[in-house]
Amino acid sequence: MINPLITLRERRVKRLANWPTNPLLGLPWTKRILSVLVVIGSWLHFLSLLPIRPYGYLASSFEGLFAFLLPAATLMCFGLLRASVVRMAALPDELLDEREVASRDWAYRLGYLVVRRLGLSLVIGIIVFMVAMNVWGDPSPGGMWNGPNMDAQGFLYLRDLADFIKSFFAYGALERVLQLLALLTFTAYSFPIILLGWKEAKNSEKHEPINVPETLQLISTEYFAKLRRLGIAVIVNIVIFSLSSKWGWNFFFIVLFYALYVFSWAMLKQVELLQVVKGSEFNGRKKDLMQLAIAVSVVGISVPAGLLLAVLTQSWSLLYSLIAGFVLMMLQGTSFAITGKLGKH
Repeated sequence: MINPLITLRERRVKRLANWPTNPLLGLPWTKRILSVLVVIGSWLHFLSLLPIRPYGYLASSFEGLFAFLLPAATLMCFGLLRASVVRMAALPDELLDEREVASRDWAYRLGYLVVRRLGLSLVIGIIVFMVAMNVWGDPSPGGMWNGPNMDAQGFLYLRDLADFIKSFFAYGALERVLQLLALLTFTAYSFPIILLGWKEAKNSEKHEPINVPETLQLISTEYFAKLRRLGIAVIVNIVIFSLSSKWGWNFFFIVLFYALYVFSWAMLKQVELLQVVKGSEFNGRKKDLMQLAIAVSVVGISVPAGLLLAVLTQSWSLLYSLIAGFVLMMLQGTSFAITGKLGKH
């Protein structure tokens, strides 16, 4: 019996081995800018979780929009960064040269050591804090440290820190814990990719496809697989909405994130398709693919712009964004349908 997971992995390895270097993501400055943006976005998201707002502060609609767009922008930048080095990060050693294997091993080894030591430092800090609270928080005269000045000042610092932590978990403790765990998980996953992207910015080697027809078929099949998963997620979201509107809205944002990922991934592959067909036997269809890519870019930019206006002004632009999203899928579907036919013939 054939294992479907092994089949998917073999198909992915074949696609990555035959796929060319993206002309934009392959530039050194692009990788470095994306690396910096991912780091800045992660820190800004962490700071946005801290209770550092003044007493009586009322959140505005812009802050809610910022809380949604910041993780989305950070994930998008990370997705582009990973796409620029995914060939090195995902292919087995036998399909890479010695320099690529050494760079990948260095990035993952250093990333593991840094994340491990950060986690160890966090655990040690929590233990020291708990011990210090037991010592300085004990009002009896038989404490471990009996100096009154040191005892009073240390207790004040620890009390302020304890109040800060309590205010952080005052509202939605479970939600705060999940947000911190998600951020820590993202940091552990993204840090080796950031290191690899920064290191590979020094190299400008380009990879060209080996089998162009097979590459076109693989990328077309993968797009329609992602589109089917998006359609299933939309149907599940409708069912959840019929059962509970609250859970429906929560799942809706997950579907929205995945839809943005599919659109960004497909838009990136459309640009790469132009490079693949250039100079090949399929060069005659390059004009059609370029026109579709331009139309997708124009409509794609208008979709988040409409969502932004809908949040800020509560206007009809939300309806426009929904209609433009369907038009966007039709244009991208046409582009990848042409791609699949080119690969078959």
